Amino acid sequence: MFDYFEGTIARRSPARATLDVGGIGYDLLVPLGTPLSDVGQKARVWVHLAVREDAQTLYGFADPGTRDLFRTLLLVKGVGPSMALGILSGLNRRELLEAIAREDLARLTSIKGVGKKTAEQMLLDLRDRVPSLSSGLEVEPGVLTPAAPPSAESANFE
Repeated sequence: MFDYFEGTIARRSPARATLDVGGIGYDLLVPLGTPLSDVGQKARVWVHLAVREDAQTLYGFADPGTRDLFRTLLLVKGVGPSMALGILSGLNRRELLEAIAREDLARLTSIKGVGKKTAEQMLLDLRDRVPSLSSGLEVEPGVLTPAAPPSAESANFE
C-alpha cells in the first residue's frame, strides 16, 4: 500500500520515529540502530503497514532492502512483525543474510527472542531466498560481499 514516506523527523528514540509528512505525524516502529536523520532533518523512510484486528502499525526502515527482508521474515512460520523487528534489531541486514547463507544457527539464536526452533525454521524457509534478498550484495557460497551499484539503464521497476 505505502512504499515510503518523505518528511521531517519530529521525534526520535532508539526504537521509534515520528515522521511529519505535510503536517501529519506518522509513528513508526524501527529496528534498533536504524540510521535515520536527526530531529528536524528531512528523511525518506521505507515503510510496511501491518493491519491486525486490533491495531494498524507502521514499521520504518532506512532502505528498501531491509524493508523487503522484514517482509520476507514475516513468511517464516512463527515469526510475526514484533519478532521480525527484533531480529533486525539484533542483526543488521548484512549480518542476518550472512548468518542464513552460512547456516549459522548459533548466530541466529544469539538474537534476543529467537530460540533454536525459530532459528532452524528461518534457515529452512529462507536459505533459498538469500540470493534474491541480497539486492546490492553479492552472494558467494556462505559469504556476502558488496556488489557494484546497478546502472540507471538496468533499473527495473516492476
